[in-house]
Amino acid sequence: MEYRDIESKVRELLAGILELELPVEEIDSSQNLFSLGMDSMDCIKVIVAVEESFEIHFPDEDLVENFESIRSLVHYIAERRNETVPG
Repeated sequence: MEYRDIESKVRELLAGILELELPVEEIDSSQNLFSLGMDSMDCIKVIVAVEESFEIHFPDEDLVENFESIRSLVHYIAERRNETVPG
């Protein structure tokens, strides 16, 4: 799965879970998701969906720093799946 495919899937998951101020496809990939209205319960739902969809596990110590934006989440998933991450 390529990086852009991962981002597309993450956006799809977010759209199905979150009720954000903007449609998920309009969100800049570097924008902070919590500043857009994601709360801690939403974050847990996203974590579960990502773990199931991408067959990865988020160690507790990795959660906060990797859930700030779509870009950071996609980057983390790509690294965990040993995918090529754009420079």
